Amino acid sequence: MIFNKKTVPVFRGVAATTFSLAVLATMGLGLADQWRTQVDAALGTSSYETITSEPRFTSDYTKPEELMAELKAVAVQEGIDGTAILKNDNNALPLAAKAKINLWGNASYNSYRGMVQAGNKDAVDLVGALEAGGFTLDPTLKGIYTEINEEQLIASSGWGGTTYKPAYPNTSAPAYDTYQIREVNPSKFTQEGFGTADAGWASSLTGDINIVTFNRPGGEGNTFKPGATTDSEGNPLDQNPFAFSPDELAVIDAAKATGKPVIVLLSTSCQFELGPIVKGGEHEVDGIAYIGLPNDYQYTGIVKVLAGEENATGALADTYATDSTSSPSMMNFGGDMYSDYQSVLDFEDTRWPGVEITNEGAGSMGGSATYNGGMYYVEAEGIYTGLQLLRDPLL
Repeated sequence: MIFNKKTVPVFRGVAATTFSLAVLATMGLGLADQWRTQVDAALGTSSYETITSEPRFTSDYTKPEELMAELKAVAVQEGIDGTAILKNDNNALPLAAKAKINLWGNASYNSYRGMVQAGNKDAVDLVGALEAGGFTLDPTLKGIYTEINEEQLIASSGWGGTTYKPAYPNTSAPAYDTYQIREVNPSKFTQEGFGTADAGWASSLTGDINIVTFNRPGGEGNTFKPGATTDSEGNPLDQNPFAFSPDELAVIDAAKATGKPVIVLLSTSCQFELGPIVKGGEHEVDGIAYIGLPNDYQYTGIVKVLAGEENATGALADTYATDSTSSPSMMNFGGDMYSDYQSVLDFEDTRWPGVEITNEGAGSMGGSATYNGGMYYVEAEGIYTGLQLLRDPLL
């Protein structure tokens, strides 16, 4: 092998690194500390010693299980502190001890949860939290919704490939130009694939009180377009995505038909238009509670609030309007594409020969090459934003 002046320093550095690793591997950390000066000189580094006896390096936990228990307790407390009671008439809350509950709504059985750990075996959903809290769920409704979740599936594509998840409710963040509200109308409970109920299922319900859960998903870079809403079959609803769909209102009406109090839980990162279910509304219910996007353990805390074991101290961070389009800022809500945004596709950019370049919005994770100039947003809000909401607020 022939060496020159340029290659010698390279091999010298390799030799020094190999020597340093050999010291660590064969002589142990004690001798490595003894050779610290030589190692630093060879690698051009500056080492230091960590005094692990200092308090900041001392754990409050002796075992990992203790740490996990504490983290779960924090999550439960988040469920307690984050629950906001928006309406409570006719002593609907707190729930009577060991009450039997008619649990309605697909979101009650297929919980819309945020930041959950896939495959977590001890995660707690609403059904599990209620039963662990000593409550009994009406078996007829539980059987109907369980079968819907098992038989009505939808393909979901992601980084891990295509999987199948329950079709109801829709837990996907919306595309700007469409949002599908997927909720099973109780009129379908006797149809094949939607349950095993016979024609008299409604009269067989045994609950002392009704709980209904609805959701509205959200996500980074996602917005709802006013009027761009469809039902579970894809039929245009010509209504705001934040309004209750006819199928959701049908669930409320079926619960009200039992003659027992009705409590609605809002599992959402968005604002619902609650006009129809508050005082004076055509579908008024007895209680409403905001529960947000619970994680793996927050439902335990939420149920503690519903049961009266903990005080509901949560409050809304947003105004819930009876009609979100009444805000002046709704004129410029979301974004849109320039009418001629596709014209750039006829242009061949010589800087990237052979690369197909689009002209659409780019997500936060990037993607194919794009000019990313086809989408625009109008930001014209000013001092008048919110005045309409303050004039006619919901709460």
